Amino acid sequence: MIDSLVASSSFGSCSRNFLLQNTSVSTSGRGCRPGEGPGAGVFQEGCAGSGASHAGLGAPGATYVKPDGTFISSNCSLAYPRGLETRETDTMFEGSGGATALIGGYENNITRGGTGGGVVWISAANRARFERGSNVRADGGYGYKLRDVNVTDTVIPGSGGGSGGSIQILTTNLDGDGFITAKGGNGSIGGGGGGSGGRVVLYFLGNYLADFWNQHTFNWTGSLNI
Repeated sequence: MIDSLVASSSFGSCSRNFLLQNTSVSTSGRGCRPGEGPGAGVFQEGCAGSGASHAGLGAPGATYVKPDGTFISSNCSLAYPRGLETRETDTMFEGSGGATALIGGYENNITRGGTGGGVVWISAANRARFERGSNVRADGGYGYKLRDVNVTDTVIPGSGGGSGGSIQILTTNLDGDGFITAKGGNGSIGGGGGGSGGRVVLYFLGNYLADFWNQHTFNWTGSLNI
C-alpha cells in the first residue's frame, strides 16, 4: 500500500509480502463504545470515570473536588477498574470504552468516556515492511468534554479514556522504520482515568527444519508504543 489512508474498526491483510509506504492504517477509537466491552471503565456517583482495561488495568477515576474545596464523594473505591483476563498473546479483542461520569444518577451530557481501539491483523508469509512515514494504529480514544461550562457553577467529574486495541503481525522477515502503536487514551479534565494499553504481538512463521531459522530477519528500526 502506497500513499494511502485506511481508517476502519478492523483491518486485515493476508499475502506473501506486505508493504506500507507513506501510508496510515488506523483503527484508533473505533473499538468498543464508551462504557462497553469486557474491560469497560467503571463509574460511581460523585466520582470521575475510570479508564478501560485491556493488556493492563485502566487508571481509576479521581475523587472529584468542587471549586470550594469540598468532595462530592469521600470514597471512590467502587470506581476501581476491572481487569480483563486474557493471555499475553491474545489479539482478538477490541479495546473497551472508558466510563462516563455520573451526575445525579445519570450520564451527563458534558463529558464522555473514550472509545476503544480496534483490531489489526497482518499476515505476510515472506516479508512485512513498514517504511518511514507509515504507521499502524489501534489507540484508545480520549475521554473528552462535549462543551464548555463554567466550572464555578457546575460540578462535572471527568470521564475515562478507552483502552488500546490489538495488533498482530505474522511474517518471516520484518523490516522498516515505521510506527506501530496501541496505547490507551487519556482521561478527560476532571480526574478521568486513562485507558490501559492494548496488545501488539509479533509471530515469526517457521517449521521444525534446522536450517529454517537462518531465513529469519529482524531489521526493525521504527517505533513501538503501547
